[in-house]
Order: sequence, then structure tokens, then C-alpha cells
Amino acid sequence: MSVRPDLKMTITGYAAGDPEMRFTTGGTAVANVSVPYTPRKYDQQTRQWVDAGDTVWVRASVWGDAAETFCEHVQKGQLVTLTGRPSARAWTGKDEQPAASLNLSVDTWGLHPKPAQHGQAR
Repeated sequence: MSVRPDLKMTITGYAAGDPEMRFTTGGTAVANVSVPYTPRKYDQQTRQWVDAGDTVWVRASVWGDAAETFCEHVQKGQLVTLTGRPSARAWTGKDEQPAASLNLSVDTWGLHPKPAQHGQAR
């Protein structure tokens, strides 16, 4: 018996914008959203969190019937957890500089509840 390896990646972050819905030429719905990640560290002197590296952008795609539900429930700034199959692509940009993207074909997704504001009932 052999086991076929399967690469999965889970990210949790804030949607950088509202999901964008489109349809393939075959009629399949796909919703795309970008989720950034910037490493941070705590500065003991200023007692503040500061950026500690370059921002990595993950372009996530939700396919099929789940795409429409995703668009109905996710909006800019919402904390989401996305799990799926990662892929990377490298190219040369119009400015002749190397560029790359990290993509995630989402299998499952979930929303995190918004924290209660002071003075609001839960």
C-alpha cells in the first residue's frame, strides 16, 4: 500500500479587500482575495510591535459553489482562515524586475468572530 503525499497550507489573516467574483469560460465560479502577512517583533525600548520583514501576499482562490458563499460572507478587513493547495509562480515584470506570487487554491475556509467593542453587548 502506498500513500500519495498531499501538500496543504493553512493561513490565517485579514482579507486585504472584498473578494472578487469571476467565472471561467466553462462557467465555474471563482472568488479571489489577497491576504498579506508581515512578520512583526516586539521592540522592548519603545514597547511597540514593529514590522520585522517584507510583506508576503497570498492570493487565495475559492472555487465552485463555495465561491458564491465566500463572497457573501467575507469582506475587507475580516479575519479568515484558509486551507488548501499552495502554488508559486515566478515571472519577469514589465519593469524587467523578477516577481513572484504565492497562490492558494482553497479547499476549506472559516471566519473568525469580530471582537466585541467596549460598551457593546455580546
